[in-house]
Amino acid sequence: MQMIQHYFTTALRLLYRDKNYSVITVLSFSLGLAAAIAIMLCVHHEWSFNLFHSKLDRIHCVQRVHQSAKERVVTSAITGAFAQAAANTIPEIEQVVQITLERSVFAVGKNIFREEGLLVSPAFLTTFDVPLVAGTPELALGNLNSVVLTESFARKLFGKNDISSMIGKVVRLDGVNDGTMYFTVTAICRDMPRNSSIRFEYLLSVERVYRLNPQELRWDNSSFRTYLLLRENASIARVNAQLKDFLSQKGGINDGQTLFTQPLAETHLYGRFVDGVQSGVRIDTVRMFVWIAVLLLVLSCVNFTNLSTARSLRRAKEIGVRKSIGASRSQLLRQMLGESL
Repeated sequence: MQMIQHYFTTALRLLYRDKNYSVITVLSFSLGLAAAIAIMLCVHHEWSFNLFHSKLDRIHCVQRVHQSAKERVVTSAITGAFAQAAANTIPEIEQVVQITLERSVFAVGKNIFREEGLLVSPAFLTTFDVPLVAGTPELALGNLNSVVLTESFARKLFGKNDISSMIGKVVRLDGVNDGTMYFTVTAICRDMPRNSSIRFEYLLSVERVYRLNPQELRWDNSSFRTYLLLRENASIARVNAQLKDFLSQKGGINDGQTLFTQPLAETHLYGRFVDGVQSGVRIDTVRMFVWIAVLLLVLSCVNFTNLSTARSLRRAKEIGVRKSIGASRSQLLRQMLGESL
């Protein structure tokens, strides 16, 4: 114990004696390590997108390929008529979920807010992991006048009241296709995490759009992002084979448009396409940052080693004296390692 205390005292004396060396060594290594950790945290965030969904391996996004004037374009915008037709035709599909962005003004008394939300199929809450604080996922979007609010948005509208007391409350919406409407709060969900590709402040049933605007169900009107929940052990290759000419076979669209599926786990990092071919721009950027983090860490270690080596040359006399009075190789090694730490 006394020897350890001696090592510690010696290390402090050396740090105090060589202030410039100590500051440069500690600061350079600390900054390099901190930068590498910060970069890896960002990389982890990018890699973790959508991984929290329990049915992740069965959820696929439908992509549409069509020819523009210059190139083949890949988009996730699909016609509203696809959902029912696919569910009735392709046996490997368990659920079809369609979503589209909606921006409306919500009002409860004097509390008025303009927020972005989603129009979704009723199966949205049972397909994706959207934890409900109050309400039932199977029934939350069963009514055309139902609305599901996130916890933070609900508190903005109704104040800091108990969440369960907000169920059944009526909110006014301005901006839904046919003007001012009134909706009943049927569920409150937790805010979606930052590593989710699907984010919203409220959910409305997309069935309302179909009822009020039947034009959305035309095969040549593509405005909905579509997700498929496949059955257990379903063959992706077989699903894609049936989807390839689905638009021409079911919708009579004969301009060469084709469909294919992309796993939800890939939509964030591999969601960009150039001339119909998947482009790894985002994943390449993430990999580049991984290499930058590794390079920073290596440079910090090399710099620390070089400074320590240069300093050790100055301490050769001290080491010789310690050896002459009986210090063993292991004791000297422990001392040097202790000072480095």
